[in-house]
Amino acid sequence: MPQTWLVTGCSSGFGELFVRQLRDLGDNVIATGRNSETRLAHLKDTGAVVMDLDVSTPASEIEAKIAEAWDLYPDGIDVVVNNAGYILSGAVEELTSLLPKLRAKGKGILLYISSQAGWHADPGAVECLSQELAMFAPGIKVLIVEPGYFRTSAFSNINHVPPRVPDYAGFNAAVRSVEASIVGNEPGDAEKGVAIIIDLVKGTGVAAGKNIPLRVPLGSDGWVSVGYDDCQKCNKVSAANGHEIPGHVFETFCEYRIQKKKKKKKKKRDGVGDREREVET
Repeated sequence: MPQTWLVTGCSSGFGELFVRQLRDLGDNVIATGRNSETRLAHLKDTGAVVMDLDVSTPASEIEAKIAEAWDLYPDGIDVVVNNAGYILSGAVEELTSLLPKLRAKGKGILLYISSQAGWHADPGAVECLSQELAMFAPGIKVLIVEPGYFRTSAFSNINHVPPRVPDYAGFNAAVRSVEASIVGNEPGDAEKGVAIIIDLVKGTGVAAGKNIPLRVPLGSDGWVSVGYDDCQKCNKVSAANGHEIPGHVFETFCEYRIQKKKKKKKKKRDGVGDREREVET
């Protein structure tokens, strides 16, 4: 039976790919974004419903749009994909409007596209919110996907706020330099990335028969970030007990943990992991 998806931020990148791939699968899609008549016009030939939804507008306007979207199909909305650029405000306002409807329905899936930099203020807040939902909204599945760098227009379309604090000028320049170096060098294939995310939601393809955790890193560089984060946490615990790991040992340990994660992932993909666990037990 086709699912009905509400996807935010559909003008390009992951959002556009969600719309096209889901329509190819036969699902219903409500594609949203700002100035839909112009910025989403290229999606009308997919058969998706195209709707204006600016997640930075007042809550009352968002609530009215969500109510309109919910009534488009007899069974309402099954999956909500929070993919808009205004991550924090979008997540909160959409959730306020959608959660009562999903609870009344008794089921639904909330998918948050976060990032490998989930410790930054906005993505971090989204992840905390999502974890709370996973505990206190029974019947509603929450999935947080943390992509690494994928080949989209994301880093080509950044609108920088003019600097107001002179002391941050050097930092801002360094950030822009890093952003410029990323463009065209992203390791991730966005088409494949979105296909994997859809599998995670549906429990098909690469996710068939697997228990999907709340948080899923996506992309080879995403896995490296997770490994490094694990190492940092380990070092903090050691330091708190008076045993801080020396710098060169820490770097070696990080590399070991990252490579170990990669090998474990490859073994699972090759079907070796289960056999090894059987031998160990």
